[in-house]
Amino acid sequence: MATDQPATPKEAPQLAAEAPSDGLEEFLDKYGKKLAVLLILIVLAVGAAFYLRAKKDDVRREAAEAFTSAVTREDLQKVAEQYRGTVVGGNALLMLADRQIGANQDKEARATLNRFVSSHEGDPLYYNGVFALATLDEKLGDLAAAKAGYQKTVAAGAAATTGAAAAMRLGDLLQAEGKFEPAIKAYQELAPRYPGSPFVQLADERIKLAKQSITLRDHPAPPPEPEP
Repeated sequence: MATDQPATPKEAPQLAAEAPSDGLEEFLDKYGKKLAVLLILIVLAVGAAFYLRAKKDDVRREAAEAFTSAVTREDLQKVAEQYRGTVVGGNALLMLADRQIGANQDKEARATLNRFVSSHEGDPLYYNGVFALATLDEKLGDLAAAKAGYQKTVAAGAAATTGAAAAMRLGDLLQAEGKFEPAIKAYQELAPRYPGSPFVQLADERIKLAKQSITLRDHPAPPPEPEP
């Protein structure tokens, strides 16, 4: 007489790995040299190039000299005010924001970057400012504004040197909110838009994680059977 075999329990879906653990500061520390998203060397290079092109223009030369000789936050504020609306004035705002971040004046830096973003569209470093503002919005808890800034940076394509990092941060924020499909879409922007970026491999890992989370969401483990 055959003996009844115990029923084999259905295999429960495998738990997804933990959500991305890289917080903003850890992310930037690893991949963006902390919060130095303003790319100060590029700012200085643009300022120097502007100066060289402006040698025959007294006003522009004066502006470039004022920027390159600015040392303190007060100096930079004066340059930004005196040359408001110019590339030099915009560079002064970016440099000022970086100095404010270094002094742990995040709210002041965010105000400075808001000023830059609202009045310097078209500047060579415009999207550096947009991305920097988004990181501060994220750090200060305004995630809606942060996502909008990251999306704007990604949409700028080749015009934004910080586009790959913005796509990663956007995907991570969406995944943390449980919006896995939009997160996957953000990560997938990386490979075609930024070939060769060091973020591409990391994005692939994030996509696998998001897909695991979707599987778990759509096929949850069955509840335990009641005890007899």
